[in-house]
Amino acid sequence: MIHMAALNLEKLIAHRHWVTVKVGSKSIRVCARCTGCIVGFFSLLFLTLHVNFEFFRALSPYLQLTVCLLLAMPAMVDWLTQTYGLRSSTNKLRIITGFLEGISVAFLSLAAIPFIIKMLTLLSIGGGAFTLGFLLNSKFNGGEK
Repeated sequence: MIHMAALNLEKLIAHRHWVTVKVGSKSIRVCARCTGCIVGFFSLLFLTLHVNFEFFRALSPYLQLTVCLLLAMPAMVDWLTQTYGLRSSTNKLRIITGFLEGISVAFLSLAAIPFIIKMLTLLSIGGGAFTLGFLLNSKFNGGEK
């Protein structure tokens, strides 16, 4: 049985790794991976105005979904392995993996699959990542209360 006290939710959702952005005289801390994700998403959406992504649209819906999952995978692996101390990560790597994740979500928005399947895919990936996080938390903390 998993006890809620044993789950270190802060480790799973905390944005402890930030980059500092100067806006005028103000400094703003923003999550490195989230920044990469947002930049990747909007970069690909901007490119759709100028580049024909027919190569992606020509793929079967199954292959489109596979491409999206493969692009998102590095961010999940980086997040989980660095969260549980299996290796260290850097803000540069977080930005790059976030960028790939953002591209993945933008490609998913272009995929020829129904909207409900797109949303279920995003929820499944997020749920799967959190489940892995809970399992790793239990393994590394021994399920202690």
